[in-house]
Amino acid sequence: MFRESIKILKPVADRIQAKIAERNLQISMETGKTRKDDQVVVHFQYKNYKELYLVITESVNDEIDGLGPGEKCTHDLQLPSGVCQICGCTDNNACVDPDHGPCWWANEECTLCSHCAPESNDDSLAAKIKQYEEA
Repeated sequence: MFRESIKILKPVADRIQAKIAERNLQISMETGKTRKDDQVVVHFQYKNYKELYLVITESVNDEIDGLGPGEKCTHDLQLPSGVCQICGCTDNNACVDPDHGPCWWANEECTLCSHCAPESNDDSLAAKIKQYEEA
């Protein structure tokens, strides 16, 4: 099991917990208090980061969609380095292309995998395939 902690608004944490229960995911979640009354620290234990990533981003998007004119979402969600911001893959759970193998990091921050990076990124799978075909 892997562990992750984030600081987030209480309503978003409630949405995350509801989605985990609704989908019967293998993610455990505990909340702790922060100095701000409207925020909590959430500690997760999980096996598959992609599931956790999707539940978190869907819940944050629900919060953003529910805002009225002029309101701002004030959560402090920062996904860690070593997790693709598009598909949620990690070093321990990489994307695998049947013809080209597992992905690699396409940026120095380790937040974009080679399979999700656009062809304009020289380290992307698409760019490598194009370079190979042109050689």
